Amino acid sequence: LAAAYTNVGKANSEKDKVAQALNTVLGKKALRHTRAQYYQNQKLVINVDSSAWLYKLNLEQRAILSNLNLLLPHAGIKELLFKLGNV
Repeated sequence: LAAAYTNVGKANSEKDKVAQALNTVLGKKALRHTRAQYYQNQKLVINVDSSAWLYKLNLEQRAILSNLNLLLPHAGIKELLFKLGNV
């Protein structure tokens, strides 16, 4: 995560930083099944393309949130919401 932290710091906007951190935390396989919908009021909403991935990511939600906050402590992400949607 240390190398990822350096790359995240180079992103232009807060939205770009959150998206880049999410890409780092989720990994390549999960990225094919997810897309960040929006980040607002310390909540990050992520679309997921199947109920299987929705279940898997919900099980990993605490770890994902923890890793996002390690990469972006200033963002103060308090909540992740995974929902079925277009990816």
